[in-house]
This record gives sequence, C-alpha cells and structure tokens, in this order.
Amino acid sequence: MDNYYIVGDYVKYNGFYGQVIQLGLKSTKIMDFDGQVLTVANRNISEIINLSQKTSSALIEIPTAYEEKTEKVEKVLAEVVEEIKTWPTVDAKDTAYLGITSLGDSSVLYGIRYYCSPGKVAQYKRDALKLIKEKYDENNIKIPYNQLEVHNAK
Repeated sequence: MDNYYIVGDYVKYNGFYGQVIQLGLKSTKIMDFDGQVLTVANRNISEIINLSQKTSSALIEIPTAYEEKTEKVEKVLAEVVEEIKTWPTVDAKDTAYLGITSLGDSSVLYGIRYYCSPGKVAQYKRDALKLIKEKYDENNIKIPYNQLEVHNAK
C-alpha cells in the first residue's frame, strides 16, 4: 500500500538480492541474478531494502604481478576507467581509479570503483573484468596465478 517498492525494483531481503518480479496482495516474488525466485508472504516482510532508490557501487580489485611498473599499470587502468564512464547508466563523475588497495602475498591489488543502476552492477563487473584482461594482454601486464612446484627426490 505504501509503494515502498514496485515490480522492477531491485531489493535486498534477508541477504537475498534480486528484482521484484511479482507483487500480489499476499506475496512478493523476487528473482536473483542467477534466476532463483524467492517468494515471501507480505505479512512476513518487516524490513526490506530498496536498492533502486539510488545508484549502486561496485569495487573491482585487480591482482597484478609485483614485477609490473606501477606507472604503466595506472596508465592502463586510467584508460579502462575512461571507457567504463561511457557505459549507459554509469555515473561518470564518481567512477574512478582508486589506486593500490592492498599488497598481497603474490600480487599488488589495484582498485576501480564505479556507480550505476542496480540492475547493471553484475553485468558491468563482468564487462569491466573482460576489458581489464584485454588491456593487460595488449600491454603485456601479468596477472599472477598460483603455481605449484614439485620436487622429485631420488
């Protein structure tokens, strides 16, 4: 009755994220990004977060080999950020390269944050990761991966 959320809104209910696909007198149906549908009796909904009332943010941390020059990596990631800013529904003024977010055991983590409509967060993350991989490949920047060294004692 209060129109707190409508069909098409993205919501979070008890840790379940998804889009409202059906709103009836007795129940609400929410579908997550994997296609799973949660049906909730409206009488049981005491708290729900409507994510469609604001833009959502996503942080992408990119593992990069320690051997790579920081200036080179930052230049490439700046290009990535500029391309992300052109995507539909992305808030260009708040989308940015954040810098080094962590020094890990086998990699340096560089961060990018973007803001967009809630329904695009997951797809844009996949698109951004693909773009980053392509740009790293073009510029011969290594993404570290676990390797196993086996010694055969004789």
